[in-house]
Amino acid sequence: MLGQSQDRFVTLPIRTFLKYKTNNPDVTIAIKSVDQGSLDASIQEVRNLLRGRRHLGPGRADNFGITTSDTFMEFYNNLTGGIFIVTIGVAAISLVWAGS
Repeated sequence: MLGQSQDRFVTLPIRTFLKYKTNNPDVTIAIKSVDQGSLDASIQEVRNLLRGRRHLGPGRADNFGITTSDTFMEFYNNLTGGIFIVTIGVAAISLVWAGS
């Protein structure tokens, strides 16, 4: 994913992880839906489960984040769009400078 080696990932029970990893409270949980059509239902189910585990009431905001591949694609598109605009600006300045 995004150029990272998949050899550095491991799957283990959350209780085992928390038992040995006490200095950093951040936990990343990877969830995979069955197909693209059930993705929204899967996200909502995970949100409901996490809200229940964290005892969040109906009016309270989520104190966790859910990241999908669409989030990474949006970040990539914004990044490359910005680079594209800067490149065009540099090229335009170079052409104006060279034409003077």
